[in-house]
Amino acid sequence: MKLFIFGSTGDLVKKKVFPALEHFQDLEVISLGRKNLDNLEFNNNYCKDCSDKLKNRLNYKKIDFEKDFCKECLNLMNKEEENYFYLSLPPNLIYEILNETATLKEKGYKIQILIEKPFGNSLNQAKAIENLIKNKMLQNEIYLADHYLFKEGILKLNFNEKIENINIISLENEGINNRVYYDEVGAIKDMVQSHLLNILFKILKIKDEKIELNIQNLQRGQYKEYEQEIGKKSNTETYIKIKVVIIKEGKDKTEIGLETGKKLDKKEIKVKINQKEFLIQDKINPYINLFKDFFENKQENFPSINQSIKNWEITEQVLDYIKKNKITLDKY
Repeated sequence: MKLFIFGSTGDLVKKKVFPALEHFQDLEVISLGRKNLDNLEFNNNYCKDCSDKLKNRLNYKKIDFEKDFCKECLNLMNKEEENYFYLSLPPNLIYEILNETATLKEKGYKIQILIEKPFGNSLNQAKAIENLIKNKMLQNEIYLADHYLFKEGILKLNFNEKIENINIISLENEGINNRVYYDEVGAIKDMVQSHLLNILFKILKIKDEKIELNIQNLQRGQYKEYEQEIGKKSNTETYIKIKVVIIKEGKDKTEIGLETGKKLDKKEIKVKINQKEFLIQDKINPYINLFKDFFENKQENFPSINQSIKNWEITEQVLDYIKKNKITLDKY
């Protein structure tokens, strides 16, 4: 079984994905990236904490993601077996790779594709990717990654009572750790758009139902050292707290609280449902569960494309609310 990692020199792959892949012994990993490296250089820089067993199963290849990547992949792909693609790349590159992947499918290659968040950088871009997937008939090959849904506490969360209110809280005690690209997204796009809304949809069992969102209250914040870290003035939030009411199918109302932020007093993830609190803790790397279900083709355990579109509709409604009501940043 082969896994092709597009964007293998990224921080997420080094910290989360490679440690998870230690648990899949029969997996050959083809690491694809733009950097001109040989296997030894790649291992020393991006997989230095990997076991020798994993390093022996890694094969690094330099490719141009925007031009003729299929030619590089064809020499390594097996036409008789499933070929698994994991894409940890900016959304504009995702579009190009999906387009190329459709060509491989037409040639008879079996491919399953796992797309790391975000699914687009905006509602329009997400819809463009969605349209491409539909036009190229790739719906059955696409999986959307959200490791929060594969945390043990979330996997075990099964609340069958009538739900009147939910609070989803994800707090971090670290800052952005020199990831200056964070300034382009902020807490809303980085956390609310994907992780918090995906957890919410899982709890409420929302799939294709029509939902309405009424924003009741919203607070934004930015930790004091943030502008110094990124070297410029910024209106990007590093903390967000939203109170909303979601109406499902025009009748079922649920009060929702979403809260997330960086550089706070503690690190924790918790879910409160009808005042009952669930603390979400990681005993194992959630990417182990995520890749296990991906390799077993359990598409039903992943967020749907339709769900991601709903996430963007809600996100852009929140962003419009901030702009319309001129919600300022509080320093903390």
